[in-house]
Amino acid sequence: MRKSTSLLISIFFIAFSILNAEEEKKKSFEIFAFANVNFSAVNTTYQNNFELDFDAAKPGSYASQILTLQGKAREGFNAGFTYFMSEKFGIKFSLNYSRNLLSGENSPYKIYLKYISIHPPDYVPHEVTYDETYDWLTTQGNLKTFSFFTNLQYRFVISKNTTASFSAGSGFYRVYGNFNPLGYSEFWLGGHGVLFSEHYLVMLKIPSSGKIGFNTDFELNFRLSKNFSFAAKLAYNLCGNISIIPVIDKVLFYPYLGKVAENKLSKIKDQMKLKSLKINPSFLSLNFGIKYSLNI
Repeated sequence: MRKSTSLLISIFFIAFSILNAEEEKKKSFEIFAFANVNFSAVNTTYQNNFELDFDAAKPGSYASQILTLQGKAREGFNAGFTYFMSEKFGIKFSLNYSRNLLSGENSPYKIYLKYISIHPPDYVPHEVTYDETYDWLTTQGNLKTFSFFTNLQYRFVISKNTTASFSAGSGFYRVYGNFNPLGYSEFWLGGHGVLFSEHYLVMLKIPSSGKIGFNTDFELNFRLSKNFSFAAKLAYNLCGNISIIPVIDKVLFYPYLGKVAENKLSKIKDQMKLKSLKINPSFLSLNFGIKYSLNI
């Protein structure tokens, strides 16, 4: 793989050298900064179920839930520089940050519990079934992405003060964030076999995870002065699916929203055994910014 990558890079640079040989005196350097709006490709669900921790429960007792995660448009920024080896061809290095909101309507939180109860008047063990669903809160959260790209860029002239360019390349994505709430419940039997319960909201973190991805963009530049230009850019950042196991950040009593003690938090983490989340952090971005150009 490394040999193939090195060979491709060598071929690109040889091709650039040949194409740029006649334009050796037209080298330039650009610094750019953009504000952008990012349109997230996130559209997934997160399903989790766990066995209920209840001494009187029979096998097969569980709680289950599916959360919907949909990305919403949000602002970000993009900055970097381009080294043009000729009038038309260059290499661009860019850093991008995006923060997309996560939301979604969720299915009910389901609890299915079978347990043995001993209660008056006969105090004979009875099997009892507790089968309930609870309408659930909407998803809240965000997904943050840092990405760094190296692109090959082609620039062409439209008019005296207007140029356009196309670039494509690869880079590295770093993704992290949070979403909530999952549900968690505890049950116990009181006097005369009466069932008691407490319910909780579980807040989750998406741990930092990295992956190689791709970037392509089309850009229009409008010269404002000798060195400064206004630019508009449409970019697509392709990453593909990332599988991450969320971690529990904190747990709140529901509906009182007080934080649980550390020992209970540890117990809940052990009991829930969170499943993997598959998420696609790719996004389309609309960028507007300023460029500073310098001939070298």
